[in-house]
Amino acid sequence: DFGEIDGSGDVTARFEVHNGHDQLVEVVRVVKGCSCAEAAVEPRTIQPGGTGTLTVRWRVIGKQGGISESVELVCRVGERTEN
Repeated sequence: DFGEIDGSGDVTARFEVHNGHDQLVEVVRVVKGCSCAEAAVEPRTIQPGGTGTLTVRWRVIGKQGGISESVELVCRVGERTEN
């Protein structure tokens, strides 16, 4: 939650992504909730017990009122693909 923003620029957030599996996790795709977002995760392959960083930048120029957006990671764990 960024609280109130003035709508004159970008807002950036970083989220830690933890691999709680006993296998490698590969980020297959980053699904953004809107075209106003740019998102990337590094590294795209996370070792068991390791972490990565999801960085999201929202373009909020001219936006007003409450904004609720989502970003979803689609990952491969072993032979399975999970959201």
